[in-house]
Amino acid sequence: SSFESVRKCAERLGELESRLDILVNNAGMSAGAFKKTEDGHESCWHANHLGPFLLTELLLPLLEKSTEG
Repeated sequence: SSFESVRKCAERLGELESRLDILVNNAGMSAGAFKKTEDGHESCWHANHLGPFLLTELLLPLLEKSTEG
């Protein structure tokens, strides 16, 4: 997924929800031939680390509004 699609996802969740009680980052991609994403990163690193990290950062304000945890 591109950073733009992650940003759109977070934006849409912000429009639909006033808070998030939980976020499960479940990405998984095995390394094959070297391939760059449209954002210029190695595709496995992008899918397994960078995308979930960005999503967490963008959703942190909604997660902080949760009364649990």
